[in-house]
Amino acid sequence: MCTTDKPTTRLVALLDSAAEQRTREYWERYMKGTARFRGVPMAGVRTAVRTVWREQELVSWTTQDLLSLAHRWFAQEMSEDKLAAILLITEHLGPRLGLGDVEALGRPFTAGHITDWGICDWYATKALHGFITGEDTELRPRAEAIAALAGTSRETCTKVLHDFADRGLLRLARGRISVLDPVRLRDEAG
Repeated sequence: MCTTDKPTTRLVALLDSAAEQRTREYWERYMKGTARFRGVPMAGVRTAVRTVWREQELVSWTTQDLLSLAHRWFAQEMSEDKLAAILLITEHLGPRLGLGDVEALGRPFTAGHITDWGICDWYATKALHGFITGEDTELRPRAEAIAALAGTSRETCTKVLHDFADRGLLRLARGRISVLDPVRLRDEAG
C-alpha cells in the first residue's frame, strides 16, 4: 500500500523505528503466520499514534477525514498499522462518531482489511464496543446499526454470541469478547 499522505508516512516511520525483532518473531509465531508484524509493542504503537496526532494537528481534521485516514492505516499490510487505526478511532475519534458513521466503521471489514482474529478482536472490543456504548441515549440504535452491518439483528447477534460462549468458543465478560478457540470458531462460523 502506498503511503502518500504525511500522517501515514510519519506513522510508518515511527513504527519502523520502534520495531524489535524479538517482538516480531513472538507475534508471528503466536499468530501462526496469519498476520505480519514489524515487532512494535502496543505501547510503541500508542506512542506513534499520539505523536502523529500531535505533530500533524489531526485534532483540526473533520471526522470524515480522520475516518479516511484510519481506513488508509487499516489498508496497510502490517498489524501495527491496523492497531494504529483502531487506536485512532478509539482514543481520538470515538466521541465524534454518530449513527451516520456506521458505514465507515464497517468499511475495514467490507474492504477486506481485517483478516485475522487478533485485529478483529481488537477492533470489535475497542472501537466498535466503544462506539456502541459511547452515547447512552443511542445505545440501542447504535447496537442495531452495527448488527445491521452483518445483516442481522442485535438479538440475533446476542443469541449467537451466547451460543458460542456456551460451547466454549468465546468468553463474554463486561463489554469484552475473548476468542478461546479461534480454529473451532472459524469452522463453526463458516
